[in-house]
Amino acid sequence: MLKKLITAGAISMAVCGVSFGKTGALDIVESILKDVDKQGNTYQCVGDDSHATCHLNDVNGLLFQIKNLRADLWVNDDEVKQEISGNIELDIDDDVNKFVPKSFTCNSKSVLKDLQYISDAKCIIKADAETLIIDSKSLLESRTFRYKTVPTILIYYIENIKRLDKEYRDIRVKYQDKFNALEDKFDIALDDIETNIELLKNTKKITNHNSNCGCNSCYLKNNHKIDEQIEKKRGEEKQIRQSYLIEYNEIKKQYDEDMQRFTDSIVAWLKQYNYTMKEARIHIKTNEFANSAFETFAKTYLMFNEYDLSLKQQKQINEEKKRITAKYYSDIESFRAGGITFIEQSPYLKQHLKDSLKKVIAENVKLLDPHSHKISIKILIKPREYVTMNVGDEVEKMISIYNEGTTNSFLKAMFDIVNKYDIKSVRVWTE
Repeated sequence: MLKKLITAGAISMAVCGVSFGKTGALDIVESILKDVDKQGNTYQCVGDDSHATCHLNDVNGLLFQIKNLRADLWVNDDEVKQEISGNIELDIDDDVNKFVPKSFTCNSKSVLKDLQYISDAKCIIKADAETLIIDSKSLLESRTFRYKTVPTILIYYIENIKRLDKEYRDIRVKYQDKFNALEDKFDIALDDIETNIELLKNTKKITNHNSNCGCNSCYLKNNHKIDEQIEKKRGEEKQIRQSYLIEYNEIKKQYDEDMQRFTDSIVAWLKQYNYTMKEARIHIKTNEFANSAFETFAKTYLMFNEYDLSLKQQKQINEEKKRITAKYYSDIESFRAGGITFIEQSPYLKQHLKDSLKKVIAENVKLLDPHSHKISIKILIKPREYVTMNVGDEVEKMISIYNEGTTNSFLKAMFDIVNKYDIKSVRVWTE
């Protein structure tokens, strides 16, 4: 959980404009990308103190590949601008290929003013059938920004991330080694016990087979002695397992204490920052999306050649068209009704979001209806009132809930944040 939080923080800072570099633009991007080489990827960067450009080699995933990956950074004492772009290739069925992302471009501009770090970010994700545009405005505030420049904040942030990452890895390695040594120690001890027990059992069989006593007393006496030795070994085995649990719990206690101190240091650092999401805009623009969706759904029908058919065959084709069309619209309605029911019955959403999100669902479904002629949807997200969050408090809360291991508590905590915002479908953007 902590590793994910650190990594996610580093990525979001780098992309959205909170992460900076050492002294200049080229130093910054190379500091951010330095660990890329360790992961088997390569990159080439050129630039100077004010602007740098990096080209990364293709990134291969399980079902996708990112090509032509490029990152640009412009920086001065008070402002930083960033842009990252690339093309996406997915190993996916041709029927849905037109709906999946083909390219992306994300850029941000952030300005440092005294205690405030003001950011505007925009991402454009394109597919053949639609384009997704996300705009956001946010504010990060901290007393640590006073009398600082962007490069100064950058140096502190990068060095702190490196320190935390190293500390986390050191703790994991230290205690993994301890646990492995403990396992090896007791595996050997238990293996010796099991070997001795097997030898005693075999001795018992051989003794019984070769017994010349001629009476049951010798037979029983030999068996009794061996059984006593086996029972003694079983007792030793039990003691070994008990000792293992004692030592394991002691190491686990030390590990938990070290991890708690590590967590406390992260939270203490993040408590210096207050974050405000001022506004987010989601714009979905389509290019014959509804017709493309219907064509994909009705592929079987469209494969028929309607020429040179008898009247009976043409009638059958028309009936099949009616059936497929009816099924398509039935599925659209099921999707709409299912989404609205899910929102209405959600135990986590407040009523104001239930009302607005039902309208968002209804508007989105129109994109699938060729007769609606709907080609665009705008979704506006704004705080209901001035909502600022202390980053450290929120991280501390999430870590605590994660450690509890209860899904409901985690979802409730997430929706407690979501419920502070309005999420609405709008006709035009408000200034």
